[in-house]
Amino acid sequence: MAAGRIPRGLSASLSWFPGHMAKAQQSIAEQLPKCDAVLEICDARLPLTSRNSALDALIGNRPRLVVLNKADLAPKKAVGRWLDHISETSSAAVAVCARQQDSLAQLRDALLTFTHSRFRVAGSIVAVVGIPNVGKSSVINGLRRLSEGVESSDDKSAEKANASANPPASTAWAPPSR
Repeated sequence: MAAGRIPRGLSASLSWFPGHMAKAQQSIAEQLPKCDAVLEICDARLPLTSRNSALDALIGNRPRLVVLNKADLAPKKAVGRWLDHISETSSAAVAVCARQQDSLAQLRDALLTFTHSRFRVAGSIVAVVGIPNVGKSSVINGLRRLSEGVESSDDKSAEKANASANPPASTAWAPPSR
């Protein structure tokens, strides 16, 4: 039988959606109600194709800050146009490079402004989402290094975010007080 061919009498819709993706989507759907805002990480070189359209339905009208990571690897003019487009059409956006302290400081400031303007509480729970290989862990670890005062991202002794048994979006991070 040919691959992808459905025998007569069967009416099944074929789709490519691996189990780990379905599990992650379900986990995100379960955790988002606990979150105050969403930090969506995508690749600045491919801002359209590095965003998961399924996230739109899950996030809904929850506050979202789109982060174009790896901005140092993309043409500056194109990144600027994408930032304008995303800001006009959907949500706030910022371009960063997770390996540069000054860039991460701009992200931290944008995130603090973004969450503080919406939530007048001591802290906010922010979900970090994005497709694989866009730099979610790099952004999280960079923000951690920034808050701990570690100078270089090349410092192998700097502690990374620990993997835990907690589900996605449940790691607490308190921004440094100003």
